[in-house]
Amino acid sequence: MANFFLLNHATGDRDIVEYSVWQLTVPERNNAATFIQYTTVRPFTFMGSTFKCFYCMQYHSEVASLLEHTSTHQLDDRNIILNKYIPRGKRMILVDISILKCRICGQLYSDLSAVRQHLELEHGKEFSPASNGMTEYKMEINDGLFTCHICGNTYHNFSLLNTHMNCHVGKVVCESCGAGFLNQHLLLKHKESHMSKRFNCKYCDRVFFKKSQLKYHTEIVHKGKDRVKLKKCQHCTQTFKEHYSKMMHLKEVHGIMKSFLCHICKVDFGTRRALTEHTTKYHTEKFKCEVCSKCFGIESKLKQHMRGHIGERNFMCPICKNAYMHKISLKKHMRNHDTVDKIVWSVVPDM
Repeated sequence: MANFFLLNHATGDRDIVEYSVWQLTVPERNNAATFIQYTTVRPFTFMGSTFKCFYCMQYHSEVASLLEHTSTHQLDDRNIILNKYIPRGKRMILVDISILKCRICGQLYSDLSAVRQHLELEHGKEFSPASNGMTEYKMEINDGLFTCHICGNTYHNFSLLNTHMNCHVGKVVCESCGAGFLNQHLLLKHKESHMSKRFNCKYCDRVFFKKSQLKYHTEIVHKGKDRVKLKKCQHCTQTFKEHYSKMMHLKEVHGIMKSFLCHICKVDFGTRRALTEHTTKYHTEKFKCEVCSKCFGIESKLKQHMRGHIGERNFMCPICKNAYMHKISLKKHMRNHDTVDKIVWSVVPDM
């Protein structure tokens, strides 16, 4: 058990409450069970790059497939919901509210608070005086974008929407800086940024914030100086020091290729690093065009892109005065003048 600050939205004060840093409380579990039993909330599990069905653990790379599949599970037995799907130790449940209806009368609602009030007043269902035990998202994708159901902001992937939701429903507050978070797990990850403890590499001058980072650095950079835990091939007796070497072995020796799918544009990549670089370059909102909403990984690419909207042509040919938006276009154009010069040069001596 540990003390954490909870934000009281009614008063704006921060109250200290003692509870487990990982588990839903009993009242929260009961509230979550009531939602699953009497509404069409679609719970899901987010794995960092893919999704998993809350009920049967089936993996889905596409949100539409996940939601359609989850809708086939309908649970009425409260004991099964509590004991099998929301047991003790369960963390906050992520749920989709794109099509949120009361299962009793079919009435459609926009959020959990509204349907909770409806169930209490119209159908006499009881809720504990605690949170819903759920974090709600609007998961249906429109024009390739996720939309925040509270403020309407749009995002290219779920990870960005998930991070954004902290500013709306952050209930757990960091006592060091006052930042709010959806749950205790995210708070603990954040608190690492406030930790003064550092882990120094004994072989070089590198410093790390996490012991796991130091361990990985030592294994990869200073091979052989510390005992390295070898990674085994599941299909033969070969062992490897690096994950990448193991993946190359599986591909070249056993013909097994692991692919990493971009859930936005459906392109496959051979390594997770390649997928991460692709996502950063093409699907982040770091630098976003305000005209067409296209995103870029670096600012110079955005500036280059903007010339197409404003008609800016800064690269002028010194010979014929034609202007171009991009330097490479001017270079290609200049080849035409080089060709003309050579033709003139070859003709003039004969005259």
